[in-house]
Amino acid sequence: MKKLFFITLVWTMAVAADAYDFEKSGFYYNIKNSKECYVTNKAENTASYSGNITIPSSVSYNGKTYPVTGIEYKAFSGCNELTSVVIPTSIKYYSSCLFMDCANLSSVNLPSNLTEIPSSMCFNCPNLRSITIPASVKKICSNAFYKCTSLQSITLPNGLTTVEYGAFHTCSALKSIVLPASLETLGECAFFYCYALESIQLNEGLKAIEYATFYDCKSLKTITLPSTLTSLNHSTNSDTGNFEGCESLQEFKVASGNTHFSVSNGVLMDYDKTIVYVCPEGFVGSFTCPSSTKQLASFSFNRCKKLTNIKLSQQITTIPANAFSNCTSLKSISLHEGITAINSNAFYYCKELTDVTIPSTVNTINTKAFAFCSGLKSFTSKATSVPNCNADAFDYLTKDNCVLFVPQNTANSYKNAFGWNNFQYITDGTHPVYIGSVNVTASAYQLNVGQTLQLSYTIKPERATETAVKWASVNETTATVNNSGLVTGMSFGTAEIRCSPQKGNGSPGSIYLAVYGNPITSLSVSPNTVYLGEGENQKVDINILPNNASNKTLRITSSDNTVAYGQDNTIYGIKEGAAIIKYETTDGSNLYAQVVAVISKPTSIGNLTDNTYSTKSVRKTIMNKRLYIQKGQKLFDIQGREIVKD
Repeated sequence: MKKLFFITLVWTMAVAADAYDFEKSGFYYNIKNSKECYVTNKAENTASYSGNITIPSSVSYNGKTYPVTGIEYKAFSGCNELTSVVIPTSIKYYSSCLFMDCANLSSVNLPSNLTEIPSSMCFNCPNLRSITIPASVKKICSNAFYKCTSLQSITLPNGLTTVEYGAFHTCSALKSIVLPASLETLGECAFFYCYALESIQLNEGLKAIEYATFYDCKSLKTITLPSTLTSLNHSTNSDTGNFEGCESLQEFKVASGNTHFSVSNGVLMDYDKTIVYVCPEGFVGSFTCPSSTKQLASFSFNRCKKLTNIKLSQQITTIPANAFSNCTSLKSISLHEGITAINSNAFYYCKELTDVTIPSTVNTINTKAFAFCSGLKSFTSKATSVPNCNADAFDYLTKDNCVLFVPQNTANSYKNAFGWNNFQYITDGTHPVYIGSVNVTASAYQLNVGQTLQLSYTIKPERATETAVKWASVNETTATVNNSGLVTGMSFGTAEIRCSPQKGNGSPGSIYLAVYGNPITSLSVSPNTVYLGEGENQKVDINILPNNASNKTLRITSSDNTVAYGQDNTIYGIKEGAAIIKYETTDGSNLYAQVVAVISKPTSIGNLTDNTYSTKSVRKTIMNKRLYIQKGQKLFDIQGREIVKD
C-alpha cells in the first residue's frame, strides 16, 4: 500500500509540473502541433497573472518562434489582481471561462477579428464596467458576462445574430441596451436579474425571445415588440416567465405590422385576441378580457399585485395553473358557467379575495388553487356533484372565518369529500351558521363616572347566517352596557363587559374597562425648577384638585434617569446635567406637570472649617462633607447664592 501511494504521488506531482510547456516574460504557454502555442496558466486555480497585460502575438522559445493562436480553459481564471487585458488578432481559438472570477478586471480589449464571445468569458467579473464588442462578432455565447455587476452599458454591433443563454445574467447595473437590426434570437435568461435595466430597444428583425429572457428586470418600464417577432416561447400550458418580476412594466406595445401578437389595454395577447399571454406586472386597476378570448396562458396574471378586478370572457373553460397567483390586490373575480377546471395555484396568495363563487360546471380544483387566500370569507360552490379537490387546494385559509356555501341537500357530501372537509363551516341552507367567536374593541379603556364609551365588535365567521349578539356587564354597579354596546360609568372600579352570540355555542368576547369616580381637573407641581448638587434631593409640592378625586395616582418619569429622577414628592440629583421630571395623571384626565431639575457638580471647599462660616446650613453641609462652590475668597451655595460670614 505504501509503495502504491508513493507511485501515485509522484505521478500526480509530475502532472502538476507539466501543466504548461514553458514560461516567457510572465506568460505561460502550451505548444500545439509543434507549430503554434496557446496561453495557459501556471497551474489550475492559481492566480498566474496580475496588473495590465497585453498578450503577445508570437513568442520565441528554444530558438524557435511560435505564433500565439489560442487561450486555454480558465487561463486567467481567479486572477484577482488582473486589471486589464489586450488580446491580439493572432488568437483564433478561445476556450471557455477565460477570465472567470477576476475580481478586479475592469477592461478587456477584444481583437477586431473575433466572431464569438466565448462561453463564460467574463463570468463573475464584478469590476468590469464597460466593454466594446467588435463589429466582427456574430454570437455572444452563454453566460459570457454573467454577474458582471458593474457593467452599466454595452454596445452590440450590427452583424450580431445571436445572444445565448444567460449572456448578461445578473448584470445588475446595466441600465439600457440597444439591440442591432441583425439580431434574430435572444436566448433564455439573457437579461435575467438585470435589476437596473430601464429600457431596451428591440430591433426590427428580431424573431424569437426565449424563456425568462427578462426575468426580474424590476426597473424595466416599457417594451415594444417588433413587427418581425414571431416567438416569445409562450405556451398556454407551462410557465413562460419571460417578463416575470418586471414589476415596473405597466404595458406592452406591439409594432404595427406584427401578425403574431397584439395588445388589449396593455395586456399581451395573440394576434386574434383569443389567448391572453401575459399581463404586465405593473398593470393597475381592472381588466376585461375581450369577448374573443378563449384561453389564458399559465402565469398570465401572475404577480400582478395592483390588479384589482378581472372579468373573463364567456368562452374561457379552464383557469390554468398560476393564472392569478400572487395577485395580492385582486378583490373580485366572476367565474361563469362553462368553466370546468381550476388548476394548480390558480389563485394562490390572492389575499384580498373575500367572496368566491364557482359555477355548477366545475368538476376539478387542483393543488393549492386557493391556498393562502387568507382574506376569503365565503366560498360558494353551485356544483351539485362535489368537484374533485386536492387535499391542499384550500391550504392556509383563515378557516375560522370562511364559510362554504353549497347547494341544498349536499352539505354532508361536501363534508365527507377530500379537500372540502378542511372547511370548518359548511352549510347548504338547511342549518344556520352560528357565530364561532366574538372580539370586542374600544377606542379607550377607561372612562369616568357618568361618561359613556361606545364599544365595537367583530365576529368569526364574518359570513355567519346567525349574527345577533347580546351585551352584558359582569359588575353593573361599576358600569352598565346597553344592547348596542354603549357603556356608562357608574362608580369607581374595574368592569368586565361581555359580548356573546345570542344563539349557538360560540365564544364570547370581553373587555376590561377602568371607571374613575371624580377625575382630576387640576395638577400643578412647585417649584417648577429645582437646583441640586450631585447626591442631593429636594421635596416638591404636588397640588391635585379636586381634593376628593377618585384616583390621585401619578406616573412619574424622567427625561434622563442618569441625571435626576422623581419618587413620590422628592427629586433626587444623580450627576451633573439637566432633566425634566414629568408628573402625569392615570385616571384618564390626561393632565401633567413638569419640573426642571438642574444638577451641578460643585468644586471642593478647600480648607474651610466649620468655624469659617456660622450659617447653619453651611455648617451642616460641611459636616456632611457636601460641596459648595468656591470662587476666589467667596463661597456660593449650589443655587449660586453667596454665603457671607456672620
